[in-house]
Amino acid sequence: ADDAQLAVATLCQSGDVILFSSTPDDFDEVTHINVQGPEYWAELFSAQGFARDLTFDAGFVSPHAALYRPFGTVAEVVVRYEAYLVRHQDMVRNLRAEVDRRSSELGAVDQEVRRLNSELMALKATKTFRYTATARALWARMRAMALGTRKP
Repeated sequence: ADDAQLAVATLCQSGDVILFSSTPDDFDEVTHINVQGPEYWAELFSAQGFARDLTFDAGFVSPHAALYRPFGTVAEVVVRYEAYLVRHQDMVRNLRAEVDRRSSELGAVDQEVRRLNSELMALKATKTFRYTATARALWARMRAMALGTRKP
């Protein structure tokens, strides 16, 4: 933990923009000696006057990457986080509405599949279906031969 604090302090003294990545859950990798969650690293960076830049998506580096910059006043950080939160709450609401819409569509499709299966079962129970089984099998063989997928 002491080395992590020193490392973050050194990074922050070295530049105004820091692209940082640390896995929060890979305990099996032997080189990962201080596996911590993002809140741990955010606290270390904030102690140096840096905060995560919420407008920058560092996901191209790794799923856990973040860009840190000097944050100015606490009020500025709060405003940026609130704006970020509102945008993402809107996005979550929109995604939930889309899930609800698609669930409704899926319910309608499921109902149609059940109706068609019932219709098929009724058709298969008819005498006509049973009497035409040989003709349908012959048709299938002839079609397969015409398409070249089956030999005579």
